[in-house]
Amino acid sequence: MRGVAQACGVDVGTLYNYYPSKDVLVASFVAEDWHSVMANVFSESAGRSAAQVLQAEYDGIRRFLAMQERLFSDPGAIRTYAALPPGRHEQLRAQLAVPVERALVEGGHPNASFLSLFLAEALLAWAPAGVPWETLFESIRPLLGRC
Repeated sequence: MRGVAQACGVDVGTLYNYYPSKDVLVASFVAEDWHSVMANVFSESAGRSAAQVLQAEYDGIRRFLAMQERLFSDPGAIRTYAALPPGRHEQLRAQLAVPVERALVEGGHPNASFLSLFLAEALLAWAPAGVPWETLFESIRPLLGRC
């Protein structure tokens, strides 16, 4: 924290007023990158099919992971950030589900609410694992019907 404060030209106490620990500081940068990537995805999702929205989200998750590659390749950081705080995973899933559900509703899917959460969970599981979009899409395409 001292090095960060010095690089920013502020006292370490000032830094601690905003970020009580190094973990909180790092998490704030990670969250900022996530929100930036997802804002782009969501702005591009209006009027698109569910398949197009899902692919945009998949690509966004992969972009985010690439931005954070150094963090996610450090064993110590992986241990620290592997266990999301309670409720955070559900929050990410719900965030990803919103534009998917909109597209499914617009496409007339009868089970849009549950399916959007199910598909968001699939993205959170398989995009970080490196499963190619084409492989993932072959498995989820039947669920989308004509949407």
